[in-house]
Amino acid sequence: MTNSSVLQPGYWRQRAAEAREGAKGIVHPANRKILEDVAISYEEMADLMEKHQRSTVPARRIAPAAARPPANPRQRPVPPARTCSSIQR
Repeated sequence: MTNSSVLQPGYWRQRAAEAREGAKGIVHPANRKILEDVAISYEEMADLMEKHQRSTVPARRIAPAAARPPANPRQRPVPPARTCSSIQR
C-alpha cells in the first residue's frame, strides 16, 4: 500500500466490500454487527476522499525568507546567504 492509495475512494470502497464479505461468514450477531459498522466507516472514508478530490482549494505559495516581511515589525530582516567568495577576511 502506498500513501497515495489511501487517498483514493476506490481503496476504501474495496475495504468496505471485503468487510461485508467477512461479515457474511460470522455467526455471532454482535461480531457481525461490528464488522458491518467497520464497512460503513470505510464507506464514509470513501465519501470523504471523493470530497477531498473535488475540493478546488489552490495550494498556497510561500515566498522565500528574504522576500517575506519580518514576522515582528521590530525584527531585523534575514540577511542573504553568504558564500565563501563573499566572506571578507
